[in-house]
Amino acid sequence: GSDTLMSNVNSKENTKSSTALGIDVGALVSFSDVLKGGLVIRNLNSPKFAYAGKGDVVLAPQIRAGVAMNLGMLTLAADYDVTKNKSDLLKGYESQMFGLGAEVSLIGTLKLRIGTYQNMASDVGSSVTTAGLGFHLLFLDLDLAGTVANDKVQVEQSGTEIPKRLGTSVAIALRF
Repeated sequence: GSDTLMSNVNSKENTKSSTALGIDVGALVSFSDVLKGGLVIRNLNSPKFAYAGKGDVVLAPQIRAGVAMNLGMLTLAADYDVTKNKSDLLKGYESQMFGLGAEVSLIGTLKLRIGTYQNMASDVGSSVTTAGLGFHLLFLDLDLAGTVANDKVQVEQSGTEIPKRLGTSVAIALRF
């Protein structure tokens, strides 16, 4: 059952550490002051990692395209995985993400973001809502973000439901 699975995952005998160099390339094109487009190719060299199972995990190249419109205080953006991404570890699982988002610049240094993304290649997951807050002051950037799945799962017989997935992140950066 799940206890055996977690025991296997946590066992040091089932772990292996490996390192590989991955090459990514990207391009950004400004079509006008308002409209920009971008393309990123990740894992261009198909990096290979040894792992505790049989064989290696190979990260196949992935292509993602996006566009953004800057409308003054409001920026709208969309991106899409041009390629379907396969998993060596989860046989049969594919991902092809599509995302939409908006950012409002409130007082120049404070930005509010909201968005959504969904795996278009799988019926398993639901769409996910994202939200964030960014703050920039002199050399310091602070970003707070959260994600919540739109599907819920029942956790108690009383009918209590919680989102299938929740996530948060905090990023602090210094600009030189």
